[in-house]
This record gives sequence, C-alpha cells and structure tokens, in this order.
Amino acid sequence: MPSKTRIIEFDALGTHWWITFFGDIELGLQDDILQIVDKFEMDYSRFKETSYVSILNKKKKIKNASDELLDLLKISLDFYNKTNGIFNISVGSQLEKLGYGTNISSSSQLSNSLNEDILIKQSTIELHNNISIDLGGIGKGYLIDILTNYLTAKTKDDFIINGGGDLYVKSKKHIKIELEHPTNPDESIGYLRLKNQALAVSSPVKRQWINTSTNSKQHHIIDPKTGQSRSRYLCSFVVAKNATNADVVGTVLLLANKIQRRKFQREFECEYLLVNDDLTSIISNNFEADLY
Repeated sequence: MPSKTRIIEFDALGTHWWITFFGDIELGLQDDILQIVDKFEMDYSRFKETSYVSILNKKKKIKNASDELLDLLKISLDFYNKTNGIFNISVGSQLEKLGYGTNISSSSQLSNSLNEDILIKQSTIELHNNISIDLGGIGKGYLIDILTNYLTAKTKDDFIINGGGDLYVKSKKHIKIELEHPTNPDESIGYLRLKNQALAVSSPVKRQWINTSTNSKQHHIIDPKTGQSRSRYLCSFVVAKNATNADVVGTVLLLANKIQRRKFQREFECEYLLVNDDLTSIISNNFEADLY
C-alpha cells in the first residue's frame, strides 16, 4: 500500500463513518462526499420530517418520485420476495411499538404482503393498509455502494469506506480486516482479507433498550412473522460483492434457518460467519477468515 494515507471522518445514519484513502485526496472530494451523504440522509431518514420516507409515511402517496427512491423500494421488494418475507421494510412500526423511536404513527401496521401494500406505478408510490416504511435495514449498504461508485470514478487510488462497521474495500491487493468481538469491542475474534468486496456486521447486541411499558429488554432485529425482537445468533459477518447485499443478508441470516441460509448464500452470492451465544461459530465454505 502507498505510504500516504488520508482519512475523512463524519457522522451519518446514526453512526460514525471513516473513509480511508491510500493516496492523495482530490481537491473538493471531501466536500462532494459530505454533500452526497447529507442529501441521502435528508432524503431517506425516517427521523427527518421532510424526508421522502417521512412524507410517504404521513401522506401514503408520493408523485414524481426520484429514480433513486424508486430503485430503493424496488430493491427492497425484491429482497422481501427472495427472503420469503424475512426482510421487510415495514418493521419500523413494530420497533416504535416496542419502544424504539417516535417517528412512525403508533397505528401503523406490519405488512403481511408488501407486494400489495407498496404500489409503484411509473413514478408514483402508494402505501396501503396503513403501513409505514423504514429503510434502515438497507440504507447504509446502499449509501456505501453510492460512495463506492462515485469514488471509483474519481480516483485510481485504493480506499476503504467504513460506515459503523459495515464497509467496502476497493483495493488492488487484499487488505486485512479485523472481526470485532460481538460483546467486547476492544477485542477481535479473528480477521479476513478483502479485495473489492463488502463486509457487513449485524448484531442484536448493538441496539438494545428497555420497553418501559412491559419492562422487557428489546433489540432491533425484528421477526416479521411475530413482530417481536428475535435472533438466532449473537452476530453475523457477511462478505458480498456489494454493500447492499451484505447489509441486508447480514440481518436476514440472524433470523434464517439452515435451509434458508444456504438458499440466501447462493441467491445473493455471499459468504458468512455466524456467532452463537456461546461464541462457537457457523461458517460458510468460502468465508476465508482466520479465527483466534
């Protein structure tokens, strides 16, 4: 790797980001990156009252939707269908009911059929049966891919985009990436080497809270079948060709059974490491990690 390394840091989508450049940073590139990130957050965060997501959740209809919003929803519906409903962008209403956040109407429902409840006709989007959407399960990976495509066109230098642990490595050589211990962030359980690949990490441990109405501990991994917090594993690590796939599959695998895992691995061309509560692991055949 070149000896010259430059790092841009910022906060977005509820987490801290680092972009590491192995070379010079073109004049104005940092400002361009921050503009892309700020616009994405303003457009798609359900915590921004003027975002497309908030407007759609409130009015249940948007005309002349942007190509990017249409693409995000179409990709989300595709994941919904290919994961047999495990990935469901209407789970935000359940998170609210379990005590996480206050930006979705308490009367909103978890959709049992997104294909019927989200209607897309040309550039018009409609939500039916009183559902609301939350793009938190796909947004970070999607933004990493936007930045990856932008930077690939702007620089020939290698770089790493790290959005709160989910990342993409653009490199001519493999780069060593440590795998964070699921319950002790100061430790590592091993490492892998990535080259032009994405890595996503998902865990119920990262976002937990007490539901004051029931005095019960909750987390952000929601099983759409029950509407309750659930996870089969302590965490997942997923390597894929792009960050969108890695981001979504990382969450989905926490809820998937063995047969579904194998199907999703083939469908989304990914490899994975799943960590059990006792810190034993389940590893797909080509997840090339060295574990300690």
